[in-house]
Amino acid sequence: MALNFFEKNIFKKEKKEHEGNLLEKTPTHLRLYGDKVVDLFCKQFSVEGKENIEKAKAENPEQKFIITAAHLHNLDVPAALKVFGNDFNIQMTGESVLLEKMKYLGHRIMINLAGRDNFTPIDYKENSEGKHGSFNPDNFTEIEEKMKEGKTPWIAAHPFALDGKMKKTSIGPVYLAAKTKSMLIPTALDISGGSVNLEGAVENVKALADRSKAVYHIGEVFKVPDIDVLAIDKVMVKRKNGERISEEELKQFTLVHQQLREQADLLGEQVAGLLPENKRYHEVGK
Repeated sequence: MALNFFEKNIFKKEKKEHEGNLLEKTPTHLRLYGDKVVDLFCKQFSVEGKENIEKAKAENPEQKFIITAAHLHNLDVPAALKVFGNDFNIQMTGESVLLEKMKYLGHRIMINLAGRDNFTPIDYKENSEGKHGSFNPDNFTEIEEKMKEGKTPWIAAHPFALDGKMKKTSIGPVYLAAKTKSMLIPTALDISGGSVNLEGAVENVKALADRSKAVYHIGEVFKVPDIDVLAIDKVMVKRKNGERISEEELKQFTLVHQQLREQADLLGEQVAGLLPENKRYHEVGK
């Protein structure tokens, strides 16, 4: 599997779409990429819960949505492109370290195919213990601008899990939902057989030798209550600029952060409920 294979077999198939459809659909080459990758690694792929989205869109025709996912496998994004590509114009997000290192072929192919405009990096740090999220409101400002252009972001509900089990849910998705007045679409890709995570050459070979069975679960939309995230933004900007933060600003920051943490934990429960028991975390905070 090489980049020029995808260039020849996907890019040449992309046709010019009517301008009116561009805001509603993911670009053709990305939808085809999702189809190709899922077909390559999965011998069986099914979707459960698509009616939840059809209902939500019918009841809220002007509503903005954010697709959030249990990030247990590197097929999460291709699967989302395959399942939602005709319903939304997806803006992919991912770890900033992918752009810095691009150490896996799959990552290079995905980001090169996507193009910078269709991919927004989210700050992560990497050390000997793995990759960890680093909350930065600036990341979400860029995503918010993309949403104003008609894009629907895909964002992981938690840091990537090498062991196939959920980690603690991040506040990022609920922060973005509160800021943009959007509804969250909980999703989870359940993989059986093949690779646990599709991370690296060995896992890719394993997945090709034993192609997976996959079920893409879509839950009921998750509505975040009105939370004024301005207090978060104000303190984060002051920290970045080395400015003094007042006691009242810090108090408001703590209160809003608590509210976001509570909503993130509730979202985590919704996402975990889409997975088999052995792939969930069982207590909030684990």
